[in-house]
Amino acid sequence: YLPIHRLPVLRLYAPVTAPPEVRAGQQAQFSVPAIAGADEYNWTLPAGWQVVSVADTNVIDATAGSAGTIQVTAGNQCGTSSAAELSVTINTAPVVNGTIQGPETICAGAGEGIYYVINPMPSAGNTYDWTLPNGWSFIGGDSTMSPIVNVTLSGTLSVVASNQCGAGTQLSLP
Repeated sequence: YLPIHRLPVLRLYAPVTAPPEVRAGQQAQFSVPAIAGADEYNWTLPAGWQVVSVADTNVIDATAGSAGTIQVTAGNQCGTSSAAELSVTINTAPVVNGTIQGPETICAGAGEGIYYVINPMPSAGNTYDWTLPNGWSFIGGDSTMSPIVNVTLSGTLSVVASNQCGAGTQLSLP
């Protein structure tokens, strides 16, 4: 007679674990708890992702591409588990598609407490690096979307928004 070896039916009960934030081009680690009896793990990654480590274990290192869903199944000679999934949003540097609004011409002696603003207002969570022309000074709001400045000479006012993913494009007001 032939011995029968029973392998357990594989089930992935836990979700895929991941870092709290991922940005395009960043290497990150994803995992599911190891399952007794599993011989392999099959990972499916969103478009543009690249596997950095071996992809047949319960832990994978990958370089992020675009947003999408990460899936993993566990398998053995008795079959394949249902997939554990994780939707991944890719964080990016801020995109500011507006203009700096405020006076472009200021009369001599009337340059105190001039207010500028990025319009439309970009999303929250960014910091703003304003570059003032020579002789200008901040009264308030130097890292916000709307600084108040003292203006003394002509020049170009510019700003760059940034977040944990990098810096966006520069806006300028001549």
